[in-house]
Amino acid sequence: MAEIRNETPGVTKYSDHEVIVTPNRLKKAVRRAGADEPDPIVDAEAALVELSAQFGSWMEDECAALDRARQLLHAEGFTEAARQRLFRAAHDIKGHGATFGFPIAAEVADSLCRLIEDGADLSPAPLTVIDQCVDAVRAIIREHGPAFSNTARKPALPRS
Repeated sequence: MAEIRNETPGVTKYSDHEVIVTPNRLKKAVRRAGADEPDPIVDAEAALVELSAQFGSWMEDECAALDRARQLLHAEGFTEAARQRLFRAAHDIKGHGATFGFPIAAEVADSLCRLIEDGADLSPAPLTVIDQCVDAVRAIIREHGPAFSNTARKPALPRS
């Protein structure tokens, strides 16, 4: 069972405002690497550079899944299963896009996710928008894939 701590936040008072400073409990859980130990961030970035040659292929696989999900949506209509499959495929591209060197594809996939998530009633009019989003993601990855996957560029780490 987790230990219960009764650390109270500190309050710094100024003439026109107060600042509440919460205890930093994570500080106790972090261990700094010693001078003779490898830096885990540098190791992670090096691993990403090694894998970067495969990013284009992985994104093409994600695109194929997105296109299959779109085809299911066309075949079955706006069923919950078709909607969830399309959302998951778009969400995967949204999550991997920036790390794999396709930030614009990630932005388009994010828009598609929001459309699916926020659109209470997806009617035939948004189907055209869904098709355009899927086609845009596919074109971005197809047209920019070789430029990103064949270079030894330093990929961006995902934000936490």
